[in-house]
Amino acid sequence: MIIKSTIDARVIANKPLQKGKACKYFRMALALDKPIKKVIPGQFVHINLNSNEHFAAQAGEVTARLSQRLNASEHILPRPFTIYDVRQSGRVIEVVYQVVGKGTELMSHLKPSARVRVLCPLGNGFRIDKKARMSVLVAGGIGLAGLYLLLKEMIAQRIKNINVFIGARTKDDLCLLPKFRKLCPNIVVTTEDGSLGTKGLITTSLERFLEKSQIPNSNHQIILYSCGPTGMSVAVRKMAIDKHIPCQLSLEARMACGVGLCRVCVCRTTKGYSTVCEDGPVFNASQLYR
Repeated sequence: MIIKSTIDARVIANKPLQKGKACKYFRMALALDKPIKKVIPGQFVHINLNSNEHFAAQAGEVTARLSQRLNASEHILPRPFTIYDVRQSGRVIEVVYQVVGKGTELMSHLKPSARVRVLCPLGNGFRIDKKARMSVLVAGGIGLAGLYLLLKEMIAQRIKNINVFIGARTKDDLCLLPKFRKLCPNIVVTTEDGSLGTKGLITTSLERFLEKSQIPNSNHQIILYSCGPTGMSVAVRKMAIDKHIPCQLSLEARMACGVGLCRVCVCRTTKGYSTVCEDGPVFNASQLYR
């Protein structure tokens, strides 16, 4: 186990990805006091909100009542977020997050110049298979953020025949879609309510696509990369195993330490119990227990 040290960071941007007061998706950019050498797509960062001791002053238009309710001192554990992008030779990292509780609501009110502490990069990321004749990226909901850096790296490595499958509950959950469309023309979109793309689950469209594919599944001709909610990951894994397709899955899990010490995020694998934070979050489908 390699113990990483925390890095002080400054918020340089924290912008909503949707218009209107009801926005629940944000993109935060952090300037690191110490640049990181290398980030593998799929790795994540722990953001410690407790380091922002002057939250009330940084919150801008946040009312005193809201500041008190979102007291940073109540949020002892760091928050894990997949690294969405890396810029300026590792001096700036970006995360995309959804406001789902007090911790992320607190984050959404941080203004540029706010200070936080981060631990990164953490975990094991995706391993790009350059020999595959077709690469298929599958994302569900906010899991789309976990595949952006992977797609950029695949394009940089001149990987051909990339297909992206994106599923969400509604079109309002697809705020990152324009970014992906700029990088890849082969995108399939589904929404559960039919507000954008095909109505239904993304795994249904994926299965139809794989059945129609003329590329044989043997000898790693096709590879799947997946990031999304647990239900989607289970379905993608089963599909990959049944069709004998190599597949890498980025798992979701509640985390505390981020380095495998507390073992809050264990998952069952063919070798016993592994931690999602240290052994993952990316696993081969064949590693995971049925």
